[in-house]
Amino acid sequence: MVAKRNILAFVGFFISMLCAHAEYKLVWSEEFDSFNSDAWNHDIGWGSYGWGNNEQEFYTSNSENIFIADSKLHIVALRSDAHKDVSDRIKYTSAKIHTRRNVSTKYGRIEARIKLPERGQGVWPAFWMLGENQEKGWPYCGEIDICEWRGSKPAETVSTMHWNGTNAEYLHCDYGQTLKYSRGFDEDFFVYGVEWTPKKAEFYIIDEKDNSRHNVNVMDLSGATTENGLSCFHQAQYIILNLAMGGQFGGDVDGTIESRTMQVDWVRVYQDIDAYPESRFYNSADNKPFDYVSECNLLNGKTSEISSYFAPNWKEETALTSGDAKKFEITLPSPTFERWQAQFSLLFPDVRIKKDVQYDMSFSLESDADLSKVLVKIYDGKDDVAYIPSADFQNHDFVAGKKKDVVLVGMVAPKDMDGVKILFDFGSNPAATVTVSDIVLKEKNCYPTSVVNNENDKFEVYCEGGRIVIDTEERGEAEIYSVDGKIIKRISLQDGQNYINVAEGIYIVKIGCRNVKCILR
Repeated sequence: MVAKRNILAFVGFFISMLCAHAEYKLVWSEEFDSFNSDAWNHDIGWGSYGWGNNEQEFYTSNSENIFIADSKLHIVALRSDAHKDVSDRIKYTSAKIHTRRNVSTKYGRIEARIKLPERGQGVWPAFWMLGENQEKGWPYCGEIDICEWRGSKPAETVSTMHWNGTNAEYLHCDYGQTLKYSRGFDEDFFVYGVEWTPKKAEFYIIDEKDNSRHNVNVMDLSGATTENGLSCFHQAQYIILNLAMGGQFGGDVDGTIESRTMQVDWVRVYQDIDAYPESRFYNSADNKPFDYVSECNLLNGKTSEISSYFAPNWKEETALTSGDAKKFEITLPSPTFERWQAQFSLLFPDVRIKKDVQYDMSFSLESDADLSKVLVKIYDGKDDVAYIPSADFQNHDFVAGKKKDVVLVGMVAPKDMDGVKILFDFGSNPAATVTVSDIVLKEKNCYPTSVVNNENDKFEVYCEGGRIVIDTEERGEAEIYSVDGKIIKRISLQDGQNYINVAEGIYIVKIGCRNVKCILR
């Protein structure tokens, strides 16, 4: 472990010399001391036609396909006919993990230290990213391939960006470049990275033998618009690691290959907030839901009508639910032919929503069974058609016995709504007892007038004498915003009192997921 930290310090120094114009700071690090289920999710199965690429592997979460050893992630592809009932094309099991809805970044330097598998026809490991906004799917969401490698060409690595070339019709576009190197990338650990800014995405590798950096690809993003589809690269992306076998990129697998292993030492995300203030980073482990008792919560104290429905007949069965926005309990039955999709809703007839206003929502959910692809939507309480759209509403996963907080931000209402229905669609998940609690719906720009004190608060904010004072027990970061949402300052907090001098006006102080309004006259 000491060696890994020393490498971090040395590589960080080396990159800082190469990028002297930028002051990148580490915002997230996965060192693989253990498998972090708060950050990583598994993709399971063969996808659609081999994950859309005619691949030959079936992804699992089994310990023979993915495990931690020596503080490194190992992804292992194994020859197997265990899933030939799905398709005769499947010849291997392997693993694929991603950070969707857990860790995502908008801009930054994203790097991983990887030892690629032993060379061989059809071996296809990848370190890449996809857009969090999956409302239209791929390629509209944007794809950033930091490292793709063909086992048949071991001294070459490819970096590519994929997007949809128009805002309306499907038009897959891509721009990629290949680095041809002096030796195979399967011979050593290399650092693979991208420096992604509002103006460009610059891909590179770092050879630790001589600490040299070699650019792979550079793509201009300064002219990105919704019309040319490149605006997807100005939105948050999440991280993916996988080892594919076969498919359109590398060709069918050499039939003599029994196994291959990809090792990942670490994954790190750096950001330069001063140079690129539009940068954003999201980590669900740091994310706290909004306060249920806040004066901003539109649902606090409001009565609700609860309903449940099942496909294909969508017959209402009210006996399976009870409660309100504070605590909503659900008995989810096993899916059958007569009831194969379950939906539960809370109707708040007295809640008003305004057209074109942004709203945020949070809730907590706990289940006694694993749940996947749970969908959440906000409907008009009157016509049951118009809803507040957000890509974040799609496909939430929950682990049995583990309470999970979900925070959805920046939703825009398409019309005035006289009454609100919040719908939870559980699809065809197995039988479970589910508790949804502390549902909060608030206007994005509504902030409590003072800190909501509870046992988790470790700071106080005072607005006095032409300055903002933050008194805290621990170090961290604070952001100061104007009321129209523009960031004014970012500061690193020290233990004790921190002073920020500002002009007269109204400010929002953001610490973690807490917001405090300051009025200086």
